[in-house]
Amino acid sequence: MDSSNYHDLLVRRPANARAQVERLLHFAPAGWPLDVPDPYYGGDDGFEHVLNVITQASRGFITHIQAGASAISE
Repeated sequence: MDSSNYHDLLVRRPANARAQVERLLHFAPAGWPLDVPDPYYGGDDGFEHVLNVITQASRGFITHIQAGASAISE
């Protein structure tokens, strides 16, 4: 998701929605950009890099969810 996609979703989010819109790379290690890079122009290495970025961010997202779940159950 890039900033354009993110802002498009924010505009479409109902005012009374309880769900949050967040970028996947918000959950990536500190210092990473928030936009998922476009792998198209990077050849095979570009796709490998994007896979790595998404994998790292997904791990951070799972950790975030688990931390919230454990805080709720306490």
